[in-house]
Amino acid sequence: MFNASNFEAQKSEVAFFTEKAFQVSFVYFAGLAAFFALSKSDVMTAVVHATNLPLGGLIAVVVLLLNLVYITLACACLFAILKRGLFILKYTTSSPGSQPSVHREWEVFVRDDECMGEIKMRSIAWNIDNYYMIPLFFAIVAVSLVAAIMAATCNSTILQIAAAALVILHVIPGFILRQLSVLDHQCRQLL
Repeated sequence: MFNASNFEAQKSEVAFFTEKAFQVSFVYFAGLAAFFALSKSDVMTAVVHATNLPLGGLIAVVVLLLNLVYITLACACLFAILKRGLFILKYTTSSPGSQPSVHREWEVFVRDDECMGEIKMRSIAWNIDNYYMIPLFFAIVAVSLVAAIMAATCNSTILQIAAAALVILHVIPGFILRQLSVLDHQCRQLL
């Protein structure tokens, strides 16, 4: 099908999206810190008084927005990485007698249970390098739930409507996560 040099574009794209997944994490935390610092300032006090919006509800809506943007971007980057892995698995062959593509071999290596070694590392140990995302995603979901409750109970219809819209938009990263599972299954079928 293709030789190894044909996959340099996919390799550089995977590196790009991996880097973006890390960068968006840093931007997310910096954005939260900056907003919380701003919420303690005289500027925010003036905004709250001028708009008659409760500070707690405003903070809740901003947190919901930042969480939505972060989790959507992070999931999109993960999807892009996995999609390129599917492309490599689909369009390379490991025919007898031919030199296997290092890119294909990597995709097989990270997904094949047989590659876990003689000790047969459990799946949990094998994927330990990916687990920083799990507590982060759970924390974001938990904080989003708390923020949604705070916004729903505030005395501002505008903030309640904004929060409801943001909660509904959380379906987007949920759909992307579902598609990640589908892509992973497709990749494993090609092994």
